[in-house]
Amino acid sequence: AKDFLKMALVYDTEHRDSYLALAILNYSQGALDAAAYNFGRVLDFEPSNLEALLGRALSLEARVPHLSVESVQEIYLKVLQADPDNSQALEAYASFLIRWKDDLEGGRK
Repeated sequence: AKDFLKMALVYDTEHRDSYLALAILNYSQGALDAAAYNFGRVLDFEPSNLEALLGRALSLEARVPHLSVESVQEIYLKVLQADPDNSQALEAYASFLIRWKDDLEGGRK
């Protein structure tokens, strides 16, 4: 599936659905950097895509030592502002807050 999605993107570099499918596949296989990149490509075309925003936040959270927790938190808040009843986003954000509570309270950048 990954090879076919990559091939589709060779022929149409702006095919949002292929980027989204590839991002989800990357995420499910633990390729978090690739997932974050492909979710980002979806957001280049559709900045308010909640699935891509949430996927990007989840993917980037694994890179927190290299990114600020605040930058990841901003993405979660953007999703929840657009869809406050999104149970998947609420669960992911709650997990994030539990995991990074000390860093957020300390104001680490």
